[in-house]
Formats: sequence, C-alpha cells, structure tokens
Amino acid sequence: MDCTLEKLSQAQITEPLAFLNKLNCNYEIDEKEFSCCFGSGLKPRKKMSQGVSYCPIKQRLFYTKQILNKFYQTWGITTKIPELKPEQFKTYWQWLVCYKHRLTYKGYAFKQENLINKPSTLWTVALLASWRFGFPVHIHTSGKHQLNDIFLFHEKLVKDKKTNPIVLWEQPTGLWNLKSKEEFSFIISWCEKSLWPLWVCLSENSESTHLAQKSKTMKDLHKRIKMRKEKNPLFWLSEDSRSKLESLCKKI
Repeated sequence: MDCTLEKLSQAQITEPLAFLNKLNCNYEIDEKEFSCCFGSGLKPRKKMSQGVSYCPIKQRLFYTKQILNKFYQTWGITTKIPELKPEQFKTYWQWLVCYKHRLTYKGYAFKQENLINKPSTLWTVALLASWRFGFPVHIHTSGKHQLNDIFLFHEKLVKDKKTNPIVLWEQPTGLWNLKSKEEFSFIISWCEKSLWPLWVCLSENSESTHLAQKSKTMKDLHKRIKMRKEKNPLFWLSEDSRSKLESLCKKI
C-alpha cells in the first residue's frame, strides 16, 4: 500500500495543506486519505512478523500547526491564508524541490501591496515548506514578533536535530525606523553566517504621514518626509547589509 505522505511531494496537488481537515482554525489529518496508517504514522512492517515502520507525518503536522497558530495570533482568526496564483505556486514549488536536493540556498525577495494590513504569501510558503516538504521554518513579521524568537528557533533545531531550516521575513513597515533596520540587518547577517536561506517580503506602499497643519513650512516638511519614505526600502540598509542580502536572495 502506497504511503500518502509520498503524494504530498507531487506538484499536481496545489493545495498547501492537502489531506488535512479544517475545523474552525484547527487542522487535523484526514484519516480517510491516509489509509496506509490512518494518520498515525505507524504501520506494520512488511517483511517482519513483529514491529512497525514509522513516517514523520505526526511531526510534520506538529510543526505545521505551530506555523498556523502563529499566523492566527499575528493576523487574527478571521484572516484567510493567502492563496497563491498558479505562477507563484510553480515558482515557489520549484524552489522547494531544488532546496530539497541541495541545488539552491538562495531565497527570494519580493514586494507586496498593503503589507501592514494583511499577511503576505510568505505564510503560504511556510506552510508548503513545513507540511509538504517537512522543512523547519521560522517566519517573522517585523513589528509583530520578537527578534528573540530566532534564538528559540535555533535552540529547538539543535534539540530536535533538525537541519535545512528556512527563514521568512515579513517587513510591513519601512526600514527608516532604526529598530526595524537593525533587526533586519541582524537577521541578514545571521542567515549569511548560518548558511540559512532567507526569503523577504517588503511592503509596496509607503506609510503616509498625516499632518493637520496647513502652513507652507509644514507642507514642505511633509513633502520631504514623504520623499524619504518613498525611497527604495533597501536604501536604508548599510552597504554591507545590502551586499549580504543580494548574496542571500534573488528577486522575483
């Protein structure tokens, strides 16, 4: 009997959380789809009278649920997981396949509109990587998550003896903010030193500055602030950080 886990690696199945049943915000294994083990991850060995064989389906589900819990805590339980367009799925899937076979270690960097108010497709990439491929994933939304989470993630990797992690970084606000810039620069250096692939999503829209005053001086100030914020987001990084980021990410 074929293991359904093998079907998860088939690109023809485009649903990121294939073979999982959703109940409210909770996902559980669809036992009917896993007739090989009914979702337990255990089945009798074929050539032995005793003993069972083990597959990592339960572990995959555990890590996938962690990502889902983080998603709903970050964006709210009524928020839907972003859907991928066919061309996006193809690009992301091909990257994950290449990474599985150690053919690439360079992530992607792209922009998305109105990122401050809605999640990016990085969350869908995280679920694809975790559930469909079994990769350990750390996703961080600047301004919503603590930078310390990356250290906890690293500790768990060591404890669970997991390798090949992927880091996904959502940057909803501009890097003119010193704290955001320093945290992003840190994660760039961390990934470069650790040889972890990095994916980055930057907000397409600039934050607007609302000024009630109507004087010419204030209008000029508003214009200058707006021009600075509309600069390329990477303008605010140091030359060293930009260089490292270019070596870590390719653009879509």
